[in-house]
Formats: sequence, structure tokens, C-alpha cells
Amino acid sequence: MFRHGYYCIFLICFLCINSCSPTFNWREVYGLQDEWRALLPGKPFKEKRVLTLQIDNESHRVEISRHTCEINQTIFLVESAKLINPQSNLSPKKLKDFLEERLLVKFKGVQVKNKKNAQLYRGAFNSFNKAQPKEMILAFKYKIKTEYVLSAIVLADSLSFDEEKSFFFLNSLE
Repeated sequence: MFRHGYYCIFLICFLCINSCSPTFNWREVYGLQDEWRALLPGKPFKEKRVLTLQIDNESHRVEISRHTCEINQTIFLVESAKLINPQSNLSPKKLKDFLEERLLVKFKGVQVKNKKNAQLYRGAFNSFNKAQPKEMILAFKYKIKTEYVLSAIVLADSLSFDEEKSFFFLNSLE
């Protein structure tokens, strides 16, 4: 009789402790100079690099700041791309179009949804492996600011993709 009571107490404690540790711990994250704000579902890994991109047969140096977080085999990413040489004749819109085109060239997929400027694609990344690529879902949103381009990207395999949480993240980008 007492044994049954202990099992019930153990089960109640287990459920309470489990519900107190959320998988998605949404937190507000800001860009390096407060140029953007977004909600990420965990503590982000920060990375900053400078790339030289060939756009319209001209070389352009671009500084890219990236905040990445992976939860439940889903990658959440916020990226800020800024031209280092502002005297360049390249507009932020042209930079956004180039970055979006490069993303879609690497990800071979079919557009499934377009919701509040956020796009959802189903497909797979191009790879050199001969093995069958895993079906993935890519959701992204771009924003153009005066001096830089913001992108929010969610990437997950089709089984672990959560559309509600993904669009919540994408629409939190300001």
C-alpha cells in the first residue's frame, strides 16, 4: 500500500521537475550595436567574420555577424551583413537579393509557404555525398535596414520542424 503511494509521489515530482525545465527558453538577443533585436530559443553562439563577395563582377567586403542556437535538431540563426566600404555603389537591397539567391542555390527546394514576408521551403542541401540527402525544411525572413541586411533563418529536418515556433522566431526579428 505504501509502495503505491511512493510511486505516485515520485511520478508527481518527476512531472513537476520536467515541466520546470523548458526546452525552448526564449530570450531577447540584441545585435552588437543594437541594430536588431530577436527572440532566440536558447543561448546563442556568436560569430563574426569578414568575407569578400563577387556581386555584379565587383568585389565587395562584407562583415557578417551571426548568432546561432540549436534546439531539438533545429537551427535558429540571425545574421547581420554590412558593407565595409559604404562608398560602394552596392545597395543593401542588392546585397539582400544576392544573399537570398545564394541561400536558395545551396538549398534545392520547393516553396511551400509565404507568410508575412517569411518564406518556407522543403528540400535538401546540395552535397557532394552520393548518399540520399535528408529532407529538410528551411524558413527564412530578410529585412533591409539603412546600412545592413538582416536575416533570420530556421533549418530542421522535416520530422523535427515546428512551424509555430519557427514563425514566432522569424517574426520576432526587428
